[in-house]
Amino acid sequence: MRTRELIDEAATLAAAQAGDRDAFGALVQPHLATLRSLAYCMLTSREDADDAVQEGLLHALTEIGGVRAEASPRTWLFRIVLNICLDVLRHRGRWRADAQLNGSRIGSDSSDHLADLATVERDPEYRYEMAQHVAFCFSCVGRSLPPEQQAAVMLHEVFQHSAGEAAAVLDVTESVLRHNLSAGRRAMQETFEGMCTLIGKTGVCYECKSFRDRAPAERRGPELTAIAPTDADARVQFAKRAALVRAADLESGTARRLHDLLFQELAAWEAERRDQTTQPTSRRRN
Repeated sequence: MRTRELIDEAATLAAAQAGDRDAFGALVQPHLATLRSLAYCMLTSREDADDAVQEGLLHALTEIGGVRAEASPRTWLFRIVLNICLDVLRHRGRWRADAQLNGSRIGSDSSDHLADLATVERDPEYRYEMAQHVAFCFSCVGRSLPPEQQAAVMLHEVFQHSAGEAAAVLDVTESVLRHNLSAGRRAMQETFEGMCTLIGKTGVCYECKSFRDRAPAERRGPELTAIAPTDADARVQFAKRAALVRAADLESGTARRLHDLLFQELAAWEAERRDQTTQPTSRRRN
């Protein structure tokens, strides 16, 4: 069956390279939803994610003539879009590991934030799901990593590319991919250990439950039971968290407006913090 699929893909690719726009659409369409989801999880901005995918499709259309017949459309499309995401992240800079906790403190004192939050919660389509918020936290902490580590973790742990597939998308060797993956996992787990109460029970944040408690009873999903592994193996904790993230629909789920708002505010607060720390000392004193 897979052999037949490869033959069909090769024929469709050849037609697209010959200028058939319908064939190009047939190559791209099966991957669009996943590309948008990946870009959103990486960039933590719906507008930036949409722009990255649109720019990626334009690149793919102009570069398709150079794609080898045996190439996987999924791999080269992911590579194009992810490279655009990486460029954006390198330009924007990393978030602090505790960006979410700082944002929560700032937001609790902001009347504008509280008013925006109330507007979201009144939306008839809004339904809060704790698992979606776990996925939100995962992306927030991911933004504190070097972009290459963030990409390795997202590809392998959330979008379930094999090490070989992820290495091909990132155009690195498997050894480099595994190094970035290991370093990214370790850094994220250290952050979660000091922050998250849901898994491991050693953190200070249970924001996912707080948002659930705010939601009207008819618009709140089930409460997640705090998960603690039987041993202290950080890899077990990370695997359990990643499994929750994979099962959630962060990009288009029922709490998407909430997470769009929170991502937008966190990005603004982190950008303001970077501006303040990069000002000359004499200017900061004035």
